[in-house]
Amino acid sequence: MSTVKLESPAADTQEIAEPSKPTYTAKSRKRFNVREEKRIKRRRDNNYREKREDSRGSNRFQFRKEFNGRGKYQEESPRTSSSRSPRQLSQKTGDSRQVVDRMSMDRVSSMSHCHKMGRCYDASSQHSNEIVSHLEHGIEMVTEKLENIRNSIEDVETSVDTSIPTDIETTVAHLVDSLKDLDSLFTGYYENTKMLKTMQHPEANRFYRRVKKQQRRQKAHLDRLTTQILVRLHLRKDILENQRQVLFSGVDECISWIRAETEKLTAIMERPEKSNTLKDVFEEHELENRKIQDFRRKVDECIARQDEVSADCSADY
Repeated sequence: MSTVKLESPAADTQEIAEPSKPTYTAKSRKRFNVREEKRIKRRRDNNYREKREDSRGSNRFQFRKEFNGRGKYQEESPRTSSSRSPRQLSQKTGDSRQVVDRMSMDRVSSMSHCHKMGRCYDASSQHSNEIVSHLEHGIEMVTEKLENIRNSIEDVETSVDTSIPTDIETTVAHLVDSLKDLDSLFTGYYENTKMLKTMQHPEANRFYRRVKKQQRRQKAHLDRLTTQILVRLHLRKDILENQRQVLFSGVDECISWIRAETEKLTAIMERPEKSNTLKDVFEEHELENRKIQDFRRKVDECIARQDEVSADCSADY
């Protein structure tokens, strides 16, 4: 360091050390610049934070958009109440009242809409409950009908080989008509299940499966009547017809033979003058008597087999 001599009238010459200028290297200058940048950034952040807090408190940095009549929106900085005229203040007050009235009207309309939606929901819920009760009652009724028809079919199957065919045919036709009458009910039940699906009812799929199950039972009973019982009935009718032809054909032949022989005897008895031929007639009569005895045995055989003849053919027999 260099020394400087100072002359003072009151004191002697003193030597004062003069400070030397700091020397900066590239590395130290870089660190200094980084610290300065951080300090400036920190100061900027603090200023931004203070402005943001002020804007939240006094709404100084909020802007409102108003329609200027030319199809555009323009932004205006908010003004204080002291800088506005009474006319502007009254206009703003009227606008505020309109906004409040609109908000109250919106609230009332929303409440009325909620009440309306509630009434609609109650009506829809009541309608769905009516549909559910209708389906429950209808499915139970169909189940009972199908059960009665099944019992009747079993009775017909047990008596198809012993009862009169005409009675069996009448019973089968009545059962088939009863099963076909259920088609209209199933159509209505499917429409009801479709309405429940539209209403998103949780029991819609379960009711659909129940109706489908009842319809499958109906088709099974129809197939049982038309393809099994009627086939057995037609076979039995053919068998009875063959038995009738076999039994009555022999009886018809015997009756026709008796008629022919009685006509011969009547013709001979009307002419007693032909005594020469009486001997021959008696001989023939003996032969015919043997044939009559044979016929008698056949008649007895037919009487013994009377139980094999069906009831509808017994009158003719």
